[in-house]
Amino acid sequence: MSRIWPAVDGPCPLGFPPAKRKLDAVIPPVACEKPLAASSSLSSTRRIRIFSTDMDANGTNEESSRQVRVRFVTKLQPPYKVSKGSITVPANLSRMGLSEIVNLLIKNNNTEFQHTPFDFLIDGELIRLPLEQFLLAKGISTEKILEIEYVKAVVPQKQGDPSLHDDWVDVVVLPSLPEFQIDEGTI
Repeated sequence: MSRIWPAVDGPCPLGFPPAKRKLDAVIPPVACEKPLAASSSLSSTRRIRIFSTDMDANGTNEESSRQVRVRFVTKLQPPYKVSKGSITVPANLSRMGLSEIVNLLIKNNNTEFQHTPFDFLIDGELIRLPLEQFLLAKGISTEKILEIEYVKAVVPQKQGDPSLHDDWVDVVVLPSLPEFQIDEGTI
């Protein structure tokens, strides 16, 4: 049985641009879940319709039709936490795309939040491939909701100014092997 979801009116809270043709699938981002009026007989949750201009004659887009249901979790303290609900994301997202989604979800709850890069783990392993390739390589099913942990990305250290001091050796200690014995001041 399919569930009926009303579309959110007005601009998309996740910042998706409007387009000409709607995608058949209606995606329920957690950031867009808001209670409907009490008189509504539909669900108590709103959903966003995602639009795309790259569709074939049937109104579908092969790349956008591959989607994965995920739940983002973290051990970070607020303001880095997002809602515990699940969302549907394109399966071809890489670490950067997932990071953008998490930043949008956090910014939806805290407008003063500054963009932060994140790394992502599934079952304790860092995701370094597009999500779909990672799941195929690890044999992880897309039928269930994937729990993706996110952590702050480690920013590479900047190369400091070179030292103005010459490198030098103060002491050399040689092992006490016979071939390293000092005899009359020579080695």
